[in-house]
Amino acid sequence: MKTPSLTSWRMLLLALFVTLRAAGQFSPVALPLGLQPTESEMVVYQNNLYLVLQNATHDSFSLHKYNGSVFTAVPLPASYKLYPNTQFEEVNGQLYFMPDHTAGDLVNTAELMRYDGTTLTAIDIPDAIIPSDILQLSGHHPFAFGNTLYIEAVHLDSITFDLFTQTVWIKYDGTTFSRMQVPYRFTCQPVGEPARPSDKRIYQGKIYMRYQDHITGRRELISFDGTTVSVETMHPDEIALPGGCDMEVYNGNLYIPTSTPTSPDRPFAGKLDRYNGTAITAVTIPASLSYAKTTLAEYGGKLFGAMHDASVAPRWYAYDGTTFTLVPTPSGTAIHPAGDQQVFQCKLYINLQIGIYAGTLIHALYTYSDIAACSIIPLPFERFDGFDIRNYRRERDWCWTGPEIDWSITPCTLPDCIDPLVRLSLLDKDSKTVWSETYQKPFSTVFPVEDKQPLTEVVALGQKDKTFQDALIFDKDLVPGGIQTIGLSMKPKQNKVQLVVETQKGQTVPIVMALLDSKGKTLWQEKFVAPLNTQVNAVSSQRGVTLRFTLAEALKGITSVSIFPNPAVGAPAINIATNGTKVPATVTITNFNGKTVYQKNLTAPIIDHPDLSLATPGLYIVTVTSGVGSAYKQTIVIK
Repeated sequence: MKTPSLTSWRMLLLALFVTLRAAGQFSPVALPLGLQPTESEMVVYQNNLYLVLQNATHDSFSLHKYNGSVFTAVPLPASYKLYPNTQFEEVNGQLYFMPDHTAGDLVNTAELMRYDGTTLTAIDIPDAIIPSDILQLSGHHPFAFGNTLYIEAVHLDSITFDLFTQTVWIKYDGTTFSRMQVPYRFTCQPVGEPARPSDKRIYQGKIYMRYQDHITGRRELISFDGTTVSVETMHPDEIALPGGCDMEVYNGNLYIPTSTPTSPDRPFAGKLDRYNGTAITAVTIPASLSYAKTTLAEYGGKLFGAMHDASVAPRWYAYDGTTFTLVPTPSGTAIHPAGDQQVFQCKLYINLQIGIYAGTLIHALYTYSDIAACSIIPLPFERFDGFDIRNYRRERDWCWTGPEIDWSITPCTLPDCIDPLVRLSLLDKDSKTVWSETYQKPFSTVFPVEDKQPLTEVVALGQKDKTFQDALIFDKDLVPGGIQTIGLSMKPKQNKVQLVVETQKGQTVPIVMALLDSKGKTLWQEKFVAPLNTQVNAVSSQRGVTLRFTLAEALKGITSVSIFPNPAVGAPAINIATNGTKVPATVTITNFNGKTVYQKNLTAPIIDHPDLSLATPGLYIVTVTSGVGSAYKQTIVIK
């Protein structure tokens, strides 16, 4: 049968698309009575949102977790308190923060608090690690990289008690404390400014931060790879001081706040530069706009933050990589620039100012929701206008014959923007690469591999000499399980997804489509029954990076079939493995003329020993058919 052209196949899918996009909406969040949000970080941990709330007079702070419906207080151990700008870090499944202390309590003085979702444990940094006459903690903002928690400290001058000297990092791996010197880098603020540790962002496998060189007085962008601290670049602009505008990773670039002599919030904010790992360029911002002393957050493919625009107070703006757009908050409210912004359950949580009482600002927690932010289309496809793939098999039993892949993308206009490459790979059962090729333009190809074993197909997106991200995975069991073709068409900017699956001889085959995060955790999944041709009207609680297609667990019963020895004499062993469940199966052995020489019904897992002592020497086909429809075929040589 002639394979339909990719163009006609795409036109069929396009005719079936229905838009899912909806306008952004604001909703107030009902907090516990009398409490308001703070400037503390909000963090998602164990599927709950954790945040610090405050009373009306802003002098008492408490920790709460929120599951999307109910707030639950998380009491701290006696004598410990919270800062109004607490920062949280997760390391090895544990949540850490640095607590405040009750004045006069000389016993409960631990510098670190650990939380496992149930119990809070105070952790004291040994005096040998931070002797009080030599070192002093710098703020209360730990950061995490790899499997280690870092806490910043400064080396004191015993004569002048100078806080603006060389930085030391206290390291904690969950068991042991140690420390390391940060060579030639010093505290984040020059003399005369309050000491605030830099915000940190993980980008391209390293963690970046803004530090001041104590010799030159310039703030520099430095990176840390877990071993070495490096100066990434001599920055052409004046990097803004931490404690104001955040750094943020967006659209594959690291955005760095800068300030100018005319910045309203100088030296904390004003403009933005973008860094692609090699070069820095300035973001073009309209003359009427400049960034406030704000947090930044990515949501729905846009970068949100507070900006000055000649209004009385800063207002909320969204940046899409080219254009800045005002996002008006509800009447009577204003964005609180220093308040954190956090994505949770597909909504952006923000801190709004709703009034003043007795000279104190009144804050409220709101959500901003846009269904586009809930898309199941993996984030690596954000740059594409459209991406279509069709995998097909032609008289193959184990792996795809090949794919047809087409895409459209708006050409890059930014100087540091690079159109992504598409890498196609085949992996064996041990996840070892059997074949791989990288493409710069749409293509169709036939896999140059023999049809001897099931192979997993992986489509990854990336840039030359950069890390690739697995974006689509088609599991090795799909072809032997009866899938004939899988067609997926995505329109990221319209949030449209169409799935077309054909099966061998029209048999019924259930499959699972799942969205994974960067750690392989399933964010969303849905079971479909093939053959099918459907639009996928689904949303996820958060954006993921990979779509994976597998057989439904009920069908996957048999996980592998191996034959040994091969070639064989007499009675070879046929090892039929399962996923731990008992599966009815049939073993059939035929010669190349289709004549059956052996057939047996059995229950897997099992090792079967067929008697082939009377079989004519030659090549035979062993077929193992699952009682739920999957078939595995291998060849065997009988001597």
